[in-house]
Amino acid sequence: MSSTLLIVEDHLIFRRMVRKMLHEWFPSLAIVEAGDVGEALRCAAAHTPEIILMDIHLPTGSGLDVTRRIKEDLPGTIVIVCTSENCAMYRKAALESGASHFITKSELSVGDSRSVLEAAFAAAGVCCRTPDQVPP
Repeated sequence: MSSTLLIVEDHLIFRRMVRKMLHEWFPSLAIVEAGDVGEALRCAAAHTPEIILMDIHLPTGSGLDVTRRIKEDLPGTIVIVCTSENCAMYRKAALESGASHFITKSELSVGDSRSVLEAAFAAAGVCCRTPDQVPP
């Protein structure tokens, strides 16, 4: 049984880029996508992801509010807030909403966040083999 990660991001091109990168890093991971608040809540309920990458600014509401709601229903889910806003106020708000980690989109897009993701998977008890760990 594979583990599931939900990407909540309204920008389709960025969401697809993240999906491709995650699939390359963690090929056994099932990845689900949502582009707004309603989709995020439906996908979380339907797929019970172990990890969620959550944008803050969504067209139909706040990713921080979605994080609070998901953490109420799925307290074991690890939420990583991933946004372009790199300021202390957003970091604090993300952690207060129930997120476990905060990374910027620039960190994610250049691959600096792989260790954060691996730590989150380990904390969730998720084993995702990376390409360099797959035996020949």
